[in-house]
Amino acid sequence: MGEKQKNEGEGNKSADRAYRKDTEDFIDSNDVEGKARDAAKDVRSPNQPLSPEEQAGRDRAKEFEPKDSAKK
Repeated sequence: MGEKQKNEGEGNKSADRAYRKDTEDFIDSNDVEGKARDAAKDVRSPNQPLSPEEQAGRDRAKEFEPKDSAKK
């Protein structure tokens, strides 16, 4: 814990390398196509009705919308 990390600023090359390596490792060791298909099942289509919980949340959120937001 005595080592101080070097601040690389906005162009953090070591973080970029680590991210790219981790991404490549994930792609190489996982069924990415299968994970994409599984994720697509969880996405609600626009024509699908909302669950009662989702509708309640949206109704509650409407209370906090600015009154003049759509008039400009």
